[in-house]
Amino acid sequence: MNAHLHMFAAGARGFLAAACCAILTAVGIASAGGPAANRPIDPLYDRLAAELAAGKPLVITVYVALCDNDSQGIIPVKNRAICRGDDPANNMYWATRGGLAGYLKRAGWKRVLIVEPPGGPVLVRAVWRTSLAAGGALADRGVLGRIPVVVVGLAYRGREIRKAMVDYFHAVHRDEPWNVTLDTGETIAAGGASHVVGYVGHDYFYDTSEPEALLAEAAGDSALAKGAFALSCTGDRLIRPGLLRPNVHILLLNRTLAFPGAWSVGGIARGVASGRDGAGIRREAAAAFSRGMGISFGAALGGFAAQ
Repeated sequence: MNAHLHMFAAGARGFLAAACCAILTAVGIASAGGPAANRPIDPLYDRLAAELAAGKPLVITVYVALCDNDSQGIIPVKNRAICRGDDPANNMYWATRGGLAGYLKRAGWKRVLIVEPPGGPVLVRAVWRTSLAAGGALADRGVLGRIPVVVVGLAYRGREIRKAMVDYFHAVHRDEPWNVTLDTGETIAAGGASHVVGYVGHDYFYDTSEPEALLAEAAGDSALAKGAFALSCTGDRLIRPGLLRPNVHILLLNRTLAFPGAWSVGGIARGVASGRDGAGIRREAAAAFSRGMGISFGAALGGFAAQ
């Protein structure tokens, strides 16, 4: 970790934790209700158990829009080194202790692939894997012991935030796989073929003057049962309308303006692997966020909504 990241870990963590606590305890936004609120998670576990039995891993694809002071409507981050949208190696949402790559490395996940395409909207494509204990709904379906879990992460240039969110919506609503071939020759079916699809970054709905056009991208003919999450400002209010599909179970959305720390990604992975219901997965994610941010579990839990 370079000097800038040490500065973030030592200084910004305290600032973000204090701000997060204030926001989470002061703001209460009710989650959306309606039929989707009671949608069961069983179809996701039916699909996952069958694919694990066939030798496939639990696959989580995460679309990350890199933090960018210059092109996004965020409160400017004083330490510009961690909020340059063309610099994933130092970016707050990718490389720091709360960023996707930084968190997975510190948590002991093994990176098995990294590609840095020249030009284009995506700066880094990376794959990490680990094994987690199966339980709950998966054990009920005959899945025992530890299961293979893969996270596929895509780091988009900060100015390509709309593209990141559109690709996320497409992966939720369409089943086209993005096949990733590892050095071992193994092929991972990611993207629309994932079991869980996530977004991390600034909420682009705050920036666009055409929210209807963005929501129109949340359409397709998906038939696969999937889990979906978005670690993004007030996604429970702004992103949720783009996730209301019968075969999609919403695992986690931000109710507040809290920092979209990737600790919650680890909590979601553990919650799904252990076969928890929607409320249990939310609690796992909140507990991970609580530990990462250094805030109380109650404050963290109150900042998240689910199905």
